[in-house]
Amino acid sequence: MAADLGPVLQRVSADQAQAGNPAIHVVDANANTRWAAQGRGRWIQVEFKAARELTALGLGFSRGERDYAFEIQLSADGKSWDAARKFQSGGKGEGVGEFKFPKTTARFVRVTVRGSNANDWANIHTLRVPGV
Repeated sequence: MAADLGPVLQRVSADQAQAGNPAIHVVDANANTRWAAQGRGRWIQVEFKAARELTALGLGFSRGERDYAFEIQLSADGKSWDAARKFQSGGKGEGVGEFKFPKTTARFVRVTVRGSNANDWANIHTLRVPGV
C-alpha cells in the first residue's frame, strides 16, 4: 500500500536505501525514523504534484553531531537539474536546519549527500519544504 503523501507531494524516492530505512521516512514527521544509504553521492528526492516556488529546504540529519556535506538541486521535469547548491550541516545536532537559496520554481527537489566528517553514510530524518 502506498503512503498518503497529502495534497502537495507526489512521490519520495532515493537511489539507494539501507534495509529498514527507506526514503519515505524523511516525510513521516517522526525524527526517530530516517532514510539511510551508504556511499558518497547517494541522493533522495521529492516530487510535487505541481511546480511551486521554493526558497529553502529544511533538513534534519540523524547522527546530527556529524558535519554532513550535501547539495540541493531543483528541476522542473526530473531530468534536467540546475546547478548544485553546496551546503554543510554544521554538526549542530538533530534539529531541522533551514538551507536557503534564490527563489526557483520546481517540481522536483534532490538532496545529494557527500558524506560526513565521520563516514560516507547519508542519514536524513526530515526533509521539509517550507509552506508544505
